[in-house]
Amino acid sequence: LFRTTIDDYANDELLGKEIVINSLYAPITQICLNADKNPGEAIYQIEKDCDQEGFGYNVITNKIEHLIDAGVIDPKKVARVALENAASIVGSLLTTECVIIKEEKVPLISQKYEENKDRLGH
Repeated sequence: LFRTTIDDYANDELLGKEIVINSLYAPITQICLNADKNPGEAIYQIEKDCDQEGFGYNVITNKIEHLIDAGVIDPKKVARVALENAASIVGSLLTTECVIIKEEKVPLISQKYEENKDRLGH
């Protein structure tokens, strides 16, 4: 018999929070990896300097700038669609009685950033 405790719910909420945070970091991480850039540096710049509407990290110039003015077309659509698709998958998983997965030991993006923060001088 499986019994659920309050602690189980708290752990589930923390896991859910970590999943959402990592899904938000995933697009910029993949963009940086595709451009052979360090995702940790980009994430640091974004968290530090990107606080205005329309501004973001331009992987070509390695700077925070107004993306549409810089020629980056529809910068939010990719992240929005990825998050919508992830939410749809989570909804399907929550209503499924059984899921079989292949477990892989892949570090979370936030863990990679924390591990490299000192090396990057942040």
